[in-house]
Amino acid sequence: MKKAPVNISSLENIIDPMLEGKYDMGEMEALVQVALQCVEEDKDTRPTMSC
Repeated sequence: MKKAPVNISSLENIIDPMLEGKYDMGEMEALVQVALQCVEEDKDTRPTMSC
């Protein structure tokens, strides 16, 4: 699984402010990586439901 670099300041802009900083940044980066894979144009590069 290739990873695209995630800009931390951009990531902080999309995290729900109601979390009030109570989250693990590493986990948030992983969630964004999966979300980016899920919207890949080529269906064969998207993660499968059986991962």
